[in-house]
Amino acid sequence: MVRRLWGPHACAEAGERFVWPAELFDGVTRGHFDRLGVRAGSRCWEVGAGGPSIPEALAAAVGLTGHVLTTDIRV
Repeated sequence: MVRRLWGPHACAEAGERFVWPAELFDGVTRGHFDRLGVRAGSRCWEVGAGGPSIPEALAAAVGLTGHVLTTDIRV
């Protein structure tokens, strides 16, 4: 898995800010992956990625033959 973080979310403090939302919502979001058929070779774009938990889960699901693009903005 290739992991590249760039911008304000790449700093260590950013990870702490996303812990409780990840614990609260990640299970539901991962359920959507299954219903949508995300699997090896899929191409995914997550808008408003926030923390790394969902992009990492998507990357694991699509494998080396897939592609994950995540975007976010910090205002």
